[in-house]
Amino acid sequence: MDFTEAQFQRYARHLILDEVGEEGQAKLMAALELTTRGTPQMYYGEELGMRTTDPARIEDVHDPIGKLGWPKEKGRDGERTPMQWDGTANAGFTTSAKPWLQVPPTAKTYNVETESKITAARARELFAAFPGLRVVDEPAAQQYPTPLTVEGQDDCVIGRVREDLSHPRGLSLWVVGDQLRKGAATNAVQIAELVLRG
Repeated sequence: MDFTEAQFQRYARHLILDEVGEEGQAKLMAALELTTRGTPQMYYGEELGMRTTDPARIEDVHDPIGKLGWPKEKGRDGERTPMQWDGTANAGFTTSAKPWLQVPPTAKTYNVETESKITAARARELFAAFPGLRVVDEPAAQQYPTPLTVEGQDDCVIGRVREDLSHPRGLSLWVVGDQLRKGAATNAVQIAELVLRG
């Protein structure tokens, strides 16, 4: 049976969430995504463990598919949950009293914001120590990662690490990798090696 990316995410999440809880959801989804055939992709927020939040009432449905198919088909609103930027009201997505789409209560725990300020220099150090990542970040020498410079390599490369001026604890950065090599083959081998090592 073939699944589109959205179908895979939606059904796999619903099937595994009760078994592993929210903490394990992101890890298990990443393992599933990175070991299936094809090019893996993470839809925004999956790397954080963001929940799909289906509407509980038909009055909350905005998607025409959900309105037509209610209650069996709740539509795509749950997959379009606003990005959870921080732990504030409405996850920092909007200052509106009621966002167009529901923000889940888990946004207070699972969001992009770091707990404390991290400098760009410290972030580079942490990235450089992580297996499978390399830092190429020398703007003065015009050295930064591009898809052409990482072609044929197993490592993902991070560069242009900057402190985000729009948020006191934010970072901006580029992450580049050869997705045919790393995403389609090497990840599966590396995951298998880790499993075999125990």
